Amino acid sequence: MIIVRVHMLRGRSTELKHQLLRQLTEQTATTLGVERQSIRVFIVELEPDHWGIAGEPASKINGRSLSGSQSSAEEVEPRNHIVDSRN
Repeated sequence: MIIVRVHMLRGRSTELKHQLLRQLTEQTATTLGVERQSIRVFIVELEPDHWGIAGEPASKINGRSLSGSQSSAEEVEPRNHIVDSRN
């Protein structure tokens, strides 16, 4: 089984998260040459006040609105990691 975990700030729509689940599954299956059924993807949503960058909560950085905007998402979120539980 392969587990993909995504940490991101809360605020994206359910539709966007479902799209992310589908695309991560497809890309992981293609890249690793495994069946889609062996892939588990889960999203961990973080409250902007619970994620700090340089001592400041993400909710205060650049006055960023979390109403679905993706313009500065990479600045305040950790990278996604793919973990193969067979290792």
